[in-house]
Amino acid sequence: MILCKSCGYEGVYEGRKCPRCKAEFSLSVEDISRMEEDRRTAIVQGAHETAMELTHILADAGQPAAAAAYGYMLYEGDGAAENPTAAMEYLSFAAHEGDAKGAYLYGKALEKQGKDEGRFFLLYSALLGYAEAYEAAAPIFFETGNNEAGIAYLALAAACDSRSAALALARRYESGRGVAKDESLAKWYLSRAGVLPPHAWPMAFRLRKTSAKEPPAPTVPHLSSLISQLLGRAEKMGYKKIYLSLCQMLATRGDAQAQCRLGEIYIRGYLGTPDPAKGKEALAYYGKRGNAAAYLLLGDLYRTGDGLSPSRVEAAACYNAAKALGSAEACVRLGDLYASADKAPNVPYAYQLYKEALALGSREGAEKAHAIEEKRETLYMRGKSALATDAEDAYRAFALSASMGYTPASVALGFCYEEGLGVSRDRRRAFLWYERAAKEKDAMAEYRVGRCYLHGIGVNRNFKAAHAYLRRAASAGIEEARVDLFAMLDRRGQKLLRSLYSMGMRLLHRGKCEAARSIMERASELGYAKATYTLGCFYEFGIGVKMDRDLAYETYRVAASQGYHDMRAAYKSVLLKMIHGKQKSTV
Repeated sequence: MILCKSCGYEGVYEGRKCPRCKAEFSLSVEDISRMEEDRRTAIVQGAHETAMELTHILADAGQPAAAAAYGYMLYEGDGAAENPTAAMEYLSFAAHEGDAKGAYLYGKALEKQGKDEGRFFLLYSALLGYAEAYEAAAPIFFETGNNEAGIAYLALAAACDSRSAALALARRYESGRGVAKDESLAKWYLSRAGVLPPHAWPMAFRLRKTSAKEPPAPTVPHLSSLISQLLGRAEKMGYKKIYLSLCQMLATRGDAQAQCRLGEIYIRGYLGTPDPAKGKEALAYYGKRGNAAAYLLLGDLYRTGDGLSPSRVEAAACYNAAKALGSAEACVRLGDLYASADKAPNVPYAYQLYKEALALGSREGAEKAHAIEEKRETLYMRGKSALATDAEDAYRAFALSASMGYTPASVALGFCYEEGLGVSRDRRRAFLWYERAAKEKDAMAEYRVGRCYLHGIGVNRNFKAAHAYLRRAASAGIEEARVDLFAMLDRRGQKLLRSLYSMGMRLLHRGKCEAARSIMERASELGYAKATYTLGCFYEFGIGVKMDRDLAYETYRVAASQGYHDMRAAYKSVLLKMIHGKQKSTV
């Protein structure tokens, strides 16, 4: 019985439209659920006509299982007038909706009609786990010479209590046809066949003394390959929902390409209305489980805005995630993203990413890294050529090359800022460009940074830092750095000697002549001319030592050779006054 909600008709169901008002019957979720329950009750109670009517209603309402059952009734004339044409419509609907039994019945019906397409649906039903389809799938593999898969499907059917499959396996193991001969397995499968038909009695007699051996759990070999083959056929024949179902099977088995296809199916609306959120969720899910290609695809969709709202930030995040999984292609695409940024392109980082892609074996990464190298070196050479004739052009060329991460260009750009070549002088910027290049261990840049610290160019003086940079540059063979380093060390040594000399003079002023003489001797040994001359005065006037004029004059000659001359004995006069004054104060 069916009730029309439009006109109130209540009577026998004759089709999708109400016989009175011709409006299509509409069923709510609650109606369908109630009819499913009534149908099961009718089947248990043996009310076949009621069960068939409810099955017809549910089949027209789009319930795949009911469509499969009603289609089979029509095809076989089971309780209904045989109508193969209408039956095929219902069976086809059930099969394409992914109903395992519907796919099996549709495949059997197509086989009866002599259509090769029937094998596709029998195999699809077997993949969906329909027990009767296992035994139907086995001959398909045996015919193509794939005995291993045929035996596996027979074993699956036997595991589902198929007596005929168990008997077929017993024959094959007993004779070794299509499988390694094994009488123990033959005996085990024979025991699963139940009551044996007469033609199996001779085999049972031959195996009477053999011990049965239980086989391992059956598994279909190369299952992913089989699913891939059916996937290709489904795509070719336009079976969209079956294509989705097979894609899901492959994706679950870890096939990276299928996982990406699954995301695209939802995002591009392969089944009708696009569902970007579901596609994004699928790609992110498989990406987190190690599929770099899924992250790449998601990044591409964000970058191009194809199915998703364009977002360079989201694209970069996806490419970085794929990069973390070791994808060379992700390095290239991330490099492209940074190199093509409208506001602030980061070519040096893009170049670094291309180099990483090259290290991972990417030819594209090698080509793009080489292109950047050629361009920036060309700009640098143009700047060098133009420096003497057109400083502004040289500055522009150096700036472009430096922005692409070329270290020599960074040094040259710093020089332009330091000297005001083609740009206003800016020693602070000069120092920053030198420092940037020095971080790349460029020897000339290290020399320039050392000079800046030594002379306070664009930065506060720092002799310790200057010494460190100049020493590294000198070690790398920069002659100018070696000269500056030696001059710096010499000035530092002279300062220390002056300090030592001053200490000796303070001791002398306090009347500690012997201690003063000892310090002057040490400063003289280190080459400080004034200390040598003072030591001569000590010998000449007997200050803290026995007077010795000859030794004094010899010491004066040494001081002269070191570069100190006391014209008109002015220094002696000062020294004598200081000593005389000290002697008077102690009287």
